[in-house]
Amino acid sequence: MSNVMIDSNSLFHSYVKIFIKDVYNLTHAKNGLFQYYNRLIDSVEICGIVAAIDKNRRVATFYVDDSTGIIECGIWHEKIIEIPQLGSLVRARGKVNEYNGRTQIFCLDIFIMQDPNYELLHFSQAIHYRSECKPLEIETPESRSAETEDRSDTMSSTTNMITDASVKAALVAYLNESSIQEFFPWELRKVPMIVDLIRSQNGMVSDKLGLAYLLLIK
Repeated sequence: MSNVMIDSNSLFHSYVKIFIKDVYNLTHAKNGLFQYYNRLIDSVEICGIVAAIDKNRRVATFYVDDSTGIIECGIWHEKIIEIPQLGSLVRARGKVNEYNGRTQIFCLDIFIMQDPNYELLHFSQAIHYRSECKPLEIETPESRSAETEDRSDTMSSTTNMITDASVKAALVAYLNESSIQEFFPWELRKVPMIVDLIRSQNGMVSDKLGLAYLLLIK
């Protein structure tokens, strides 16, 4: 792996905002580096709810759930500024590593997030980073010919638009029926009507809830 390739990677020296599901899908390269689509990274930032806590004399491990997966986030006790509790919304930043066959994040810091909008902000930024890291698709005469013969991509795009609209409609209906003026974004994951709708359409809960919420507040 050349230094030029690493230095030219703008994400290599930053904490990449990412979904936990995508952390598990990272491909191990070498020297502690991981392949995220067409980029090399070694540090990530996740956001989610503390689902479990495990401690020993030196390290505290927080099991963080962002609805796409649960991952272990270890941190030295002396690095903890404010101790998260079960159910706390946290932001965790650190390096990805593998220990005993398990993918983990060993954290530089972990903070309790008081702003209820932060999780949705993280969702939207994670989606943006993912689109930035995916390889560009170059259109060729062959691909144009294939697109003319097969309209499946167009149909899929239309289906996604319908899915997004239905999730937004379900969200509006839930808020109206419940007479809710303020709510925490992650509480929507506890509403069976909305979560079941997304899963029935093979959507990722975090992506769809974030998109529906962003459409709602426009």
